[in-house]
Amino acid sequence: MNLHVTPEAALFYKEEMDLQEGDHLCLYVKLYGSSSAHPNFSIGVTKGDCGESSLSTTVEGITFYLDAQDQWYVAGYDLRVSLQDGEISFQLLEA
Repeated sequence: MNLHVTPEAALFYKEEMDLQEGDHLCLYVKLYGSSSAHPNFSIGVTKGDCGESSLSTTVEGITFYLDAQDQWYVAGYDLRVSLQDGEISFQLLEA
């Protein structure tokens, strides 16, 4: 399990959410939407801390992390956050 955030995605969040270097962005599982691995579940994003971190990476000065209670969502996968056609994309890729 790894968390990959592209520089383009990090810059998108910095601009859209007015993030500063050193800020944290929490990724969490929400009951809405869909993913290839988990129907009816998707990733949500909030600024700041939202719990204990299970996966994290720092890109463009922003620390992205997945809440530890949501580790089940990425078990056996790598989570890739990228920018595609001006929109954020969350992809679960087999690890």
